[in-house]
Amino acid sequence: MTKSRRIEYVCDFDGTCDDILKQKGISSSIRVMLRKRMGLVCLLEDGREIPVILTKRLSKGDKICIYLEDDDIVHIPPCDTKINIVYEDEDIAVIDKPAGIAVIPVKNHYGRSLANCLANI
Repeated sequence: MTKSRRIEYVCDFDGTCDDILKQKGISSSIRVMLRKRMGLVCLLEDGREIPVILTKRLSKGDKICIYLEDDDIVHIPPCDTKINIVYEDEDIAVIDKPAGIAVIPVKNHYGRSLANCLANI
């Protein structure tokens, strides 16, 4: 197993690891994948990584990390639709999204979405 991306989180409240990840915006599909594969979620204690399951109770201030593999990151095919980027910096982008395209690839707009347009840049 190749661990390609490591993401750290600090718990903002007492709850299960799953609750914390949900609050941090981790999608349900990624949380399901993390439940199925041991060792991809770790509690950070004294500089050590201790593998945990998503039902593990955590306390406010605890630090956890998750690992995502390249295969877990969904590839979004590019499209040729031109978009107008009004402003962008290291943290944000302001985009003038054309009418009639979805923001993310969905069933009826899989190849024509804002995410597809941005994948082409």
